[in-house]
Order: sequence, then structure tokens, then C-alpha cells
Amino acid sequence: MTIRKNAWEQFVFLDIPLFLLGMNYMLYNALTMDTMKTIFRIGAICLLLAGWILKGKFIVDKKVFFAMALAMVSLMLNGSMALNFVVIVLFTICASYSLETIVKSAFRINVFLVLVMIVLMALHIVNNTSYVSTMGRLRYTLGFENPNVAALFYSSAIYLLLVSRKKLKGIVVIFAFLMTGVVFYYTNSRTSLLALLAFVALEGMYLFFEKRNMDNALRIFGKCSIAIIDMLFILNLVSVFIIDKFMVFDALLSFRISTFSRMINSSGIKCFLLGGTTATVDNFYYMLLFQYGIFIYIFVAIATHCAMKKMVTSRNSRYISLLVGLFLVAMMESSLIRPEILVALVVWKIILSGNNESLIENNTEINEEIE
Repeated sequence: MTIRKNAWEQFVFLDIPLFLLGMNYMLYNALTMDTMKTIFRIGAICLLLAGWILKGKFIVDKKVFFAMALAMVSLMLNGSMALNFVVIVLFTICASYSLETIVKSAFRINVFLVLVMIVLMALHIVNNTSYVSTMGRLRYTLGFENPNVAALFYSSAIYLLLVSRKKLKGIVVIFAFLMTGVVFYYTNSRTSLLALLAFVALEGMYLFFEKRNMDNALRIFGKCSIAIIDMLFILNLVSVFIIDKFMVFDALLSFRISTFSRMINSSGIKCFLLGGTTATVDNFYYMLLFQYGIFIYIFVAIATHCAMKKMVTSRNSRYISLLVGLFLVAMMESSLIRPEILVALVVWKIILSGNNESLIENNTEINEEIE
């Protein structure tokens, strides 16, 4: 039997913090226990920080240091409005495990939380409420306050299922599609469906090129992936100044464009520069820009570009596809800025971790063999 000496450390200082953050999402989105929100976040960060201190590795990459400096400035300027970004940066610093270890832990915790939600629905502690939307679509909440919130929670487990595999097998992909079909059937969330389809399609293309040793195609794929995300940051920033020109798509996008326009008009130049808006919209880029300001927006865009280049160089197709898929979805959802969505924490770990070889290597934990 093989026992890892530091298994308890990973459980206490990684698994439990991830559980607290994921459970926090359920508490205030399903059980309406908003008062526990800050307590669970603080508890998670304290455990992560304690684990980081016990490991004694206090070297912080320049990118993460700069991210923390920006987060602290935003916290001083905007108070609790900046807490999400602070939690994200602290997680990146203190969760000093390999990316593979974090992904597997996040997947296990997310699946456990999904099972908890199913039990809560079975016991009628939370309800699977149905209603017909203003667009005429029948939708179910699956225990949460609205279908979109539910779709984010359940689809996070599906993403983590796929990226936690060293190699994607057909049966895993088929199962993921079936689960996506179930989530879509109940929530009717087109965004979540398109996100998974984009992720699997991109991963399939990469594997196709790789198996046939099509190096030129792989290089083009990598460059195109980087360009897609760069353009998303640029286009969303530019759209702030020309939002009215997109009103023709307003009804098609469930009136999101008019919501974006109201946010821009209400936030003003102060929120554009320094953040602090109290408005909310279903768009990660707008939330990042108006909640944290243009300086953090530009920093995140550059950090994402650099992270993508490293993933392309090291041929980490799972994470390339994951980032492209989720940043596409980010145009219609703000979930990436929420640290309680476990797949979002994985994305931020990829983005903010600097020149860290643990992103592309397996965790080298010490094993002790006991007969």
C-alpha cells in the first residue's frame, strides 16, 4: 500500500478550501445564506495561507506580486467590491501545488457538491422550480435561484472532468456530452452548451493534428488560439465606445446589449479608470473593466496572453482549449470573476502563475511505501 506523507496537508490546505469556496456558491445561490459568504471565503483563504506558510516557499513571481499590488489598491479604493479579485490572487499564490493536483482536487470537490445538491433537491430542501422565460423557453432552476447560476455550477464539474484526464477517451467525451445535454435540457442555458462544444471541438482539432504530426497546423492552431483571446479583450474594450451599434443583436442575446449599455452609462469614467461599479451584467469583460478598472483589465489581458503562449509552447492542449472555450463564454457570462466557481479558479491559476514549471509537470510528492 502506498501512502503519501503529505496527503493530510493537501486535504486540509487544498481540498477543504476548495470545498468552502464551492459550498459558498451553493449557500448564497441556493440556500439564500448570504451571511455566511464572507466567513467561508475568509476560512478558505486562511487555510490556504496557513498551508503556504507551512511549506515555507515564500518566493512570489513578479506577475503574481504585481497582481496582488493591483488587488490591494483596488481593495483600498472600492472596498468589498474588489474582494473577488483579492481571493483569486491569494488562491494563486497560496495554492502552491501543481496544476494537475489542483485540477483533480477541484474535480473531486465539484462532483461531491453536485451530489450534495441532488440530495438537497430529493429532500426538497431546495426546489427544482420551472418557469417560462420572457423568450418563451421552459427553464428549470435545478435547486438554484435561476437556471444560469445552476448551469455554471453543474457545467464546472463537466469541464473539470475533461481537463482532469491525462488523455481524453471517447467514453469520457460521450459521458460529458450526455451530462451537458441533461444540464441544457433543464436549464436551457445556450451559453453553457456552446462553451462545452467549443472546448471539445478545439481539443479534438488539436489531438487530430498532434496524432498526424502536423506541426505546421499545430503552430497555426496555437497562434489562432492566442489571437482569439487577444481579440476578445480588445473587442470588448472597444465595444464600450460603440455599444449602440450592436443593438440589432439585443433581442437575440436576451437583451444583454441594452443591459451593457445601461452599465456603461451608469458607471462613468471613474469606474472605467478605477472600478467600483455596483451594476452587474452577464459579461466577464465588462465586469472586470468597470468593477476593477482599466489597469487591472489590461494587466489580466497581458497575463492571459503570456499564459497562453506558455501553454502553446508546452503543448498543453487541455488548458489551451479550456481557456479559449471559457473566454468565449465570458462574453455572455461573468462567472470567470467568481472564485466560487471551481473551474474559474483553475483558469486563474493558469493565467496568474508565472514562470512556474509546476504548471506543466506532475506534482512530485514524496511517497512512502508500507508493506
